[in-house]
Amino acid sequence: MSREDMGTGPQMMALDRALVLSLAVALRTAEMYRADNAAALAVVERLAEHFAQRAAAGPLDVEVRNRCIFAGGRRVRLTAADYPRLAYLMRVFGEWGVQGLTFMPSLSAEHLREFLWAAAHDRAGNPEALFDRLSTAAVAEIDLMETAGGRQTSRRARAEAGLGPWGDTPESIYLRALTVAQDAVDCLRGGDAVAAKRIRRVTQSIVDGVTSDPSSLLALTTIKDYDVYLLSHSINVAILASLLGVRLGFTKTQLGELVLAAFLHDVGKTRLPEALVGKPASLSDQEWVQMRRHPELGAMVLVEQRHPTRSVMRALRVTLEHHMGYDLGGYPRMDGLSSTCLFSRVIMVVDRYDALTTPRPYRRHNFTPTEAIALLADQAGAGLDPVVLRHFVQMMGVYPVGTLLRLTGGTVGVVESPPPEGAPSTRPVIRLLKGNSTISLAEKDARGTFLHEIAEVVNPGNVGQVPAVRSEGLVFEVRPHG
Repeated sequence: MSREDMGTGPQMMALDRALVLSLAVALRTAEMYRADNAAALAVVERLAEHFAQRAAAGPLDVEVRNRCIFAGGRRVRLTAADYPRLAYLMRVFGEWGVQGLTFMPSLSAEHLREFLWAAAHDRAGNPEALFDRLSTAAVAEIDLMETAGGRQTSRRARAEAGLGPWGDTPESIYLRALTVAQDAVDCLRGGDAVAAKRIRRVTQSIVDGVTSDPSSLLALTTIKDYDVYLLSHSINVAILASLLGVRLGFTKTQLGELVLAAFLHDVGKTRLPEALVGKPASLSDQEWVQMRRHPELGAMVLVEQRHPTRSVMRALRVTLEHHMGYDLGGYPRMDGLSSTCLFSRVIMVVDRYDALTTPRPYRRHNFTPTEAIALLADQAGAGLDPVVLRHFVQMMGVYPVGTLLRLTGGTVGVVESPPPEGAPSTRPVIRLLKGNSTISLAEKDARGTFLHEIAEVVNPGNVGQVPAVRSEGLVFEVRPHG
């Protein structure tokens, strides 16, 4: 049944009334029973059926105004017998500090169940806490309408304004991640606990950004700054890991956990002297012994966090394993361990790629992205999982984002995004350094001949690559190293 067929008549009003009452019952049930209780599951299924019947009419707003319930902008007529349910629903909204909720047509029964148990327990009195819970559970089909902001602050309005699912641009995600990473490092070096909620918000924004606009976030991983390497490296690894996780078929919940693990994989370095972590010269043998302690130190950091969640414990394993290698030939050595987890094997690949493509002042030769891919390929089956690595190479292409290319006519450009779907892997999209225009190397003329050909890969000033970002909000320079 289409939206036009349903209209605003009695059938729609009856469905909205049933849905609101079912929502109140489901929230009350979630407050009283475990999520796997048979009666609770039946209530969720009934509510999901109501949403499915109404899906064709588009998003549904359920609001409280002047002690009345509105659904889809219309007041829901309730009898005196319905008042206890109405009162309970208004109490839940009031305790969370929200005016209402927006339910998207794509809402699944699984995410509906996640929402119900998140909203029914430990009501914190502010929408930010509920927002955090929904973000952690990867529930993107339910939006909050805050009392102060109304619809103007809903995710739907932000999306219509051209922003991401959570109102983010790729640049704002990256800059906020830098801020949160700096705060986390400062807290840990000061002996305090990390702000886990803020980190989860950022990691969820990365997942949402990757699923909505992967090329833009991939371009941001070409930002390299050795002075804040620990921060930018963690963010770059998180973005690359999420992109690779999508390619490997991870669910959104798994992606959230993977990105959290990537964000925290080097957390042990906060327990090492800053002069060692940021040393601009190569490390001595004794300093390498210290540096190789950071996986174990990272595991200790996460164990010491208050109330570690399942996601944090998975991050702990990645922190401990990310330098062990696919063949367990790395460090630390763990007696009795037969293999590393999949998350660790993903982080191993993207961690090494970002490290190889980050310029070091003490290197005689800094690697281009193409050279880095070749070096990783040499480690397939030994240090790196060959299956994970194959997916990564396919994802990045022959000329990864950030590669500087000279075309046969002498024009120079930086790879801005991978080849368009269906195009050869050697035909990325590049941004010309002169004029700042974008061209696809997959373009052909009327005779089917490619318009542009690559003459060579360029290593600009021995820094390996250049930032592939084009934004007035971010300014980055290519600084040659000695």
